[in-house]
Order: sequence, then structure tokens, then C-alpha cells
Amino acid sequence: MDLGRPQALPISVIARAVRPVFAGLQPEHLLQIVFTNLLAPHFFYQIANLIAIGVTSVLNFLLNDVWTFERARLMGASKK
Repeated sequence: MDLGRPQALPISVIARAVRPVFAGLQPEHLLQIVFTNLLAPHFFYQIANLIAIGVTSVLNFLLNDVWTFERARLMGASKK
């Protein structure tokens, strides 16, 4: 056993540690722009932006929760 050389982490451990970082990056900003542009013709622009921020924040939380904690896979496994 070589105690002087550090062991490499398996890819799956690294991937699980990095998932939350990528889940919270760009999709929220892109969705906010899309929702704001969809709502702007129907509402005052700042009101459309506030609604888009709220909707996007909730969607981002839900997607991040499912992706990070693998809720769907755990729920599917418990039904078996």
C-alpha cells in the first residue's frame, strides 16, 4: 500500500458533487428572459419581469431539488 500517493476519486463522486453547481447556473437566467419576453406584451414590463423572476425561481428550486436529491429515482424505488 502506497501511503504517499493520493487516491483519485471515482468519477461518480465528482459528478455528484458538481451537480448542484451546474443546476443553479444559466438555466435560471435564460428562463427568466424567456418568461419576461412572453409576458411583456400582456403586462407592464417591470410587472412581467417580477412574475418571471417568481416563476423561474420556483422552477429552478424544483428542478434543482429533483436533480440534486434524485427524488424521482428514490420515489420510484420505494413503490416497488
